[in-house]
Amino acid sequence: MRHVRKFVWKLLRRRRLTADLERELAFHREMTAGQGNPIGLGNTSLLKEWVFDIGRFNLMENLWRDATLAARRLRHSPAYSIAALGCLALAMGIATAMFTLLNAVILRPLPYTDPQRLVWLTEVLKANSTDEITITPDFLDWRRFNHTFQALAGINEDTHIVTGLGRPLEVHSARASASHCLFSA
Repeated sequence: MRHVRKFVWKLLRRRRLTADLERELAFHREMTAGQGNPIGLGNTSLLKEWVFDIGRFNLMENLWRDATLAARRLRHSPAYSIAALGCLALAMGIATAMFTLLNAVILRPLPYTDPQRLVWLTEVLKANSTDEITITPDFLDWRRFNHTFQALAGINEDTHIVTGLGRPLEVHSARASASHCLFSA
């Protein structure tokens, strides 16, 4: 808390501190010139930076300077400002959407008890077959002779063309077999 008060005090009294430093540097110039020293003080700008760096809350002051510079530059070119802010907003929106999707799909556990025990088996049916996986003899045999898995459920995904009053629509559908163990509410 003490550092914050010190930073605010220095920020509000910056002109006075700069004037005090200028007076002190002028005094030292006179002293070195009066003693006949031909070298002088050297780079006074560097000396000023060193003095201000001592006891300065560098991070906050640098952020303040950067913010004021950015505000001045944005005020001079409003079209560029709007484009930059739009890009930032778009990037934040995309990042938020990606995290939401990643969280929902990968990071959050599956809504099943013991999801690490789930197994996916698949069977590719012949291209001209009208059988559905839920009624194929293979699936029925898998279910009947199962001694390894707690339960088996079949699913069939298909695409249908729906026609009627308007334009035909392509509709994706899925049909699942009944399984009280997997799909319990």
